[in-house]
Amino acid sequence: MSETNPTKRGSWLRKLAWLAGIVVVLLVVVYFVATTSAFVKGVILPQISKSIGADVTLGGADISPFSHVQLRNLKVQPPGGEPFLTVQEIRASYSLWSIIGGNVVVSEVVIESPVVTVVQNADGTCNLDCLTKAPAKETKPAPPAPAKESKPPQIDIKKVALNNATVARSQLLRPFPQFNNFTISQAESAAKSRAAATKALELDPSLAESHVSMGQVLENFDWGFDSAEREFRRALVINPGYATGLQWYAELLENLGRYDEALAMIRRAQDADPFSLIINAVYGQILSRSGRTKEAVAQFQKTLDLERNFSLGHFLFGLTLVRDGKNEEAVKELEQAVQFSPESSVYRSMLAYAYALTGRIDEARKILGDVTQEAKSDRASWMDVAGIYAALGEKDHAFATLEMAFQRRDSRMTMLLNHEALLPLRNDHRFSDLVRRVGLPQHN
Repeated sequence: MSETNPTKRGSWLRKLAWLAGIVVVLLVVVYFVATTSAFVKGVILPQISKSIGADVTLGGADISPFSHVQLRNLKVQPPGGEPFLTVQEIRASYSLWSIIGGNVVVSEVVIESPVVTVVQNADGTCNLDCLTKAPAKETKPAPPAPAKESKPPQIDIKKVALNNATVARSQLLRPFPQFNNFTISQAESAAKSRAAATKALELDPSLAESHVSMGQVLENFDWGFDSAEREFRRALVINPGYATGLQWYAELLENLGRYDEALAMIRRAQDADPFSLIINAVYGQILSRSGRTKEAVAQFQKTLDLERNFSLGHFLFGLTLVRDGKNEEAVKELEQAVQFSPESSVYRSMLAYAYALTGRIDEARKILGDVTQEAKSDRASWMDVAGIYAALGEKDHAFATLEMAFQRRDSRMTMLLNHEALLPLRNDHRFSDLVRRVGLPQHN
């Protein structure tokens, strides 16, 4: 009977020890990866969003696997609706070793500046519908009972602090859910918008939202800029902190070339809603058009740090880069905007403009043909077609299509003074004449 060779047995033991060590290292690596900010934002949050039917986003996260979690700029927003929860910061301190032992001991949870906003829309829907009216889940047969019940973990939260909490409820009478994206004709959009805004004022003239809605109709469809400004001012007397009203008023002031006033107004909007992607993006746009390019770039970088898939952010950043003469970089931003929102003729038109400036003429003309066909069926703006012609150096065609936009009372003509695609046309006397007929102040 032979004995086991001690050398061979020691070799196997060493191999087993190495294998066990590798397994432990892999488990540690998996644990630390699963608790990184990128993993939380890229894997965990999309699963939570899918389960509740609303977009859950984070501005940033600081996670220490052993002791604490810090989440910044949390937002919960239903698709196409208003955010119903924003939180400036959430901090939680815990003990990993107690969790491993089956007891979840959280020493402190601090929630900084949470804002819960319940918005009742004119059609009876609410921004909480995704939570309160979730579709019934398909029933599945109950799994067989386990042979032995496991003991549930014990949860012990020692302290919860809620700082500067706000709960708000508002009735939102939005007159043009499809405004400016050409999913319906301009004439139909104008009629529906005017009817909704008029009805809103009849129902409750004391709502800031009603006056802001009418202000948008007067600005974009009537080109009644003075009347629109009066409505915005009335709205902000009623509710000085109405973020959307402040944003839209800032955009009116920008369209009129009153950049200092526009900046003051958009900063107020940002103070009222610091996590709003669109307000942050519009802030960058106004900085750019007022000549503050360096600040604009920093603002867009901050905005896109909040949400990398924000198509409007990439689009407006692209416009800023065009204005700054960085056309190759502009192409990259505009391509991302089109990637995230391929249905937008506005984004595709500006991409064609940038293609033309960088010598990609065939690609520019391909988009020009597509957008022209869409404009003929009232599904795109003739002003955007004009911008592509301007980049191609075909000024007569550009002014011919701008005249078509004028005759159709295209809502995008309100941006005539400062739109980047029209910069090559500004020194032509025909441009000054068009500005006068739209009712905008003469440009410098």
